[in-house]
Amino acid sequence: MSALLEVVREAFDLVPRAVVGGALAGAACGAVGTLLRWRRLVWAGFAVPEAATVGTAAALGAATLAASLDVEPTALPRWLQDPHGGAARHVDLIGSAWISAVDLLSLCVAVLAVLWLVPIGRRAAAAGERAAAACFLLATTAVVLLVSRSAHGTEEIRQLAVGRTLMFLSPDDERLLRYAMPALVVVAWALAPGLASLAFDRDHARATGRAVHLTEACFAAAFLLLCAVLASRTGPAFLFAYLTLPAVGAERLVARPFPTIVVATSLGALGSVAGAAAAVRLDLPYATASTAGILALTGASVVAGALGRLVRRR
Repeated sequence: MSALLEVVREAFDLVPRAVVGGALAGAACGAVGTLLRWRRLVWAGFAVPEAATVGTAAALGAATLAASLDVEPTALPRWLQDPHGGAARHVDLIGSAWISAVDLLSLCVAVLAVLWLVPIGRRAAAAGERAAAACFLLATTAVVLLVSRSAHGTEEIRQLAVGRTLMFLSPDDERLLRYAMPALVVVAWALAPGLASLAFDRDHARATGRAVHLTEACFAAAFLLLCAVLASRTGPAFLFAYLTLPAVGAERLVARPFPTIVVATSLGALGSVAGAAAAVRLDLPYATASTAGILALTGASVVAGALGRLVRRR
């Protein structure tokens, strides 16, 4: 155990913001991903983050896009000319609330994807997987087109695809994750009983007094915020892995709604920390190591759950 803690401490000393930010992101993805799985919208967990990266790509490639349309890059708003610039180049939305060009455009595109893919007030459509596949293909194509003509197009596409930014989180990014991710975990915990009930039987949930529409709307908003915040900071591959795998592992260990959310949250955080430690100790790409970390924990959870059921039968 001491050796494991030493590896984690080594990773934290080298890339503290990546370790903390990744753990927070993994925890929030585990919690929200469990709700996503209950709603049978797993494919939306890949399509919406990929769509959100269209906004990131639009911000990163704004000058290139403007040039391809014969628009002078200087004609773009200042905040779009330098999407990662200081507060003076951010958009003042309401009062003192500031949002960068990357986050604003990612949010706008994610809103469209969620409205298309996440049903509110109705059952999930049978064609949902086809809609998610279409969203994914359209988003991937748009990302490539937006940045392919840039002098740094290949580098930007790689960054968008694998989430290199998680290794280089800024202090502002880490501060945002410290506030947003725990809030999303709390929202997921609060929604767990109601969403589990309506996922099992909408009519029964409504008959027992559940606020079905409000619960679904709150879930859609939480999922939207998660994708909009993390898409440009972790990459869609990290998001899809952590939205999917912790829930799978948790369901093999516990059965009731709230414990499932708690276990999935824990698995998401631990998987990210394990991946960060492996990336530092074994000199692996961070995105690959983080995915391997949650995959290993999910596999261990599945095996442990199977062994537990076998013991109980005996």
